[in-house]
Amino acid sequence: MDLPEHKEPRCRDPDQDARSRDRVAEVHTAKESPRGERDRDRQRERRRDAKDREKEKLKEKHREAEKSHSRGKDREKEKDRRARKEELRQTVAHHN
Repeated sequence: MDLPEHKEPRCRDPDQDARSRDRVAEVHTAKESPRGERDRDRQRERRRDAKDREKEKLKEKHREAEKSHSRGKDREKEKDRRARKEELRQTVAHHN
């Protein structure tokens, strides 16, 4: 007759129990959080995009305003150039 072997009860390692609980907690949070984080990320992206669009609109308005000013400045510069050229022609013609 075989006698069943006597197994000694194992002592549980409290650290191992804590580790396994942490793993279980991580698994649950990993399943739940990505959706929430994705939604938050999407909202952040939308907000950033909207802000970027607003900034671009303002920059574009500023550029347009600058263009009209610079056109006027260009006209003034062109008038000055023409006046100088005309003066040079007159002085050269006068000396010859």
